[in-house]
Amino acid sequence: MIYALGSIIAPQLFRASEAPLYPTAMNTIIAMYCVFITAQIAYRQLCARENARRDRLWADGMAEAEPQLAPKEDNRTDIEDLGFRYVL
Repeated sequence: MIYALGSIIAPQLFRASEAPLYPTAMNTIIAMYCVFITAQIAYRQLCARENARRDRLWADGMAEAEPQLAPKEDNRTDIEDLGFRYVL
């Protein structure tokens, strides 16, 4: 949905009166790249923190949190499967 919304809004940022540099559009593009990079860094930190939490659970003796080398054939999600580790 966000992609579609961006596709609708983006052409409106390129105003003919601002040609050929289109500062409004260029500033918006730079701002969006900053938002995307910040979101990626935040997501990486979130995954690293979750991996550390699961490692602590495993160290404390919770067998369910043991890291798995090969994927198991079950229907648990990454949140439900404490043996799952996010690749950083």
